[in-house]
Amino acid sequence: ANIIAGQKFLMSFARPLQPLLCSIRQIGQTTPLLARETRRGPELFSGFRRLAALKELGKKSVLVLTWKGSRLSEKQALRMAFFENVAVRGLNLVEQAMAVTAFQNLGLSKKSITRSCFLPAALPASAAVIDSLAGLMLLEHDWKIFLVEKNISLRHASELARLKPEERSALKTVLPLRPTASQFREILETTTEIARREQMSVAELLQNSELRAILSAQGRPAPQKLESLLQALHKIRHPHYVRLMARHTRLCQHLSIPAELEIVPTDFFEKPQYQLKMALTPRTEARKIFQKLLTAASSPAWKKLFELDEQN
Repeated sequence: ANIIAGQKFLMSFARPLQPLLCSIRQIGQTTPLLARETRRGPELFSGFRRLAALKELGKKSVLVLTWKGSRLSEKQALRMAFFENVAVRGLNLVEQAMAVTAFQNLGLSKKSITRSCFLPAALPASAAVIDSLAGLMLLEHDWKIFLVEKNISLRHASELARLKPEERSALKTVLPLRPTASQFREILETTTEIARREQMSVAELLQNSELRAILSAQGRPAPQKLESLLQALHKIRHPHYVRLMARHTRLCQHLSIPAELEIVPTDFFEKPQYQLKMALTPRTEARKIFQKLLTAASSPAWKKLFELDEQN
């Protein structure tokens, strides 16, 4: 009989099929599909990827372990599938969201999902977590793929899901730049903070002429565009950045810092903290450079570098 493979029990997302194809091609099907009898025929509740791999390989017969419908309810089947998937491969963030939605569709409360499923599976669980996971199902496919690929935390994934669809669409312009997880978190946190402060949407914020110019620039490498985008966002987030940077440049000139050294502010002057960068060549006289640095460190201008609340 044909196996019914609907969406009711599916909790697999962004999983490569190639390893399964290779395994089945070499040693055959070693793990049965799990199904329950229904009036329409056997309904698959675990083994969706195995079934897809078997079909792709053109297998005419498959190994299926089937329960009578009267002996295995939908809730029991879903719970069995959940724990099997957790044990065999674990669940990524989107798969956890799919599981929550599946349990809720079968009438389980947040309390039941937490106590009888997530906690026994050693997954983070609370009513707030269940709500956050359910909210991820509102995300568009591209965003779900990105969350899984970059292993984005539930906190930031939920913040993304709370944005309006048009805001997520506007923010999607950063995806071709392939930001790291930390870069994306910084972009998300910065844009949402600015938008709240300025009482505008994220989509409206990204219409800023400087941001649009950066995102639409042709020919620039993605890492450079990302760095420029973050700098521009921080300038908007910290309106005193330009003044502080000009002050910093004047103080460094007054200190007569050697050309081989660069004092670089970290966190866009959020903290009185700097990085010291040094360019070395075979001819660099390191001793003289550090002597000049020690002299500069004893001057009043050096102290002013760390007094960010000063106007001059």
